[in-house]
Amino acid sequence: MAKATGPDLIEIEEARRRLDGVARVTPVYGSETLSGLVGREVHLKAENLQRTGSFKIRGAVNKIATLAPEERGAGVVAASASRTRWPRRRSSWSRRARRSSIRTRTRP
Repeated sequence: MAKATGPDLIEIEEARRRLDGVARVTPVYGSETLSGLVGREVHLKAENLQRTGSFKIRGAVNKIATLAPEERGAGVVAASASRTRWPRRRSSWSRRARRSSIRTRTRP
């Protein structure tokens, strides 16, 4: 069953170790415009600088890395209508999981 709360610091540090060498360390920038609009300090994580152009590599690699050997051996199937094909491939290759890719079409 899913946790009702977010990850604790230990889980975040474990995920960071799993992502070492896979996901790039990306900068965090302050946004004066957004900070002014919401009345508090706003920072933006520049995940668009990942090889994939998004944060998705982090979740894909972390999930596959935490599967039990028998789960990983059964294979990985992911479906997306967005740009997640490379992260799934990279993460399954790096963890030796069988994989299938399902791509949906949103346009004729």
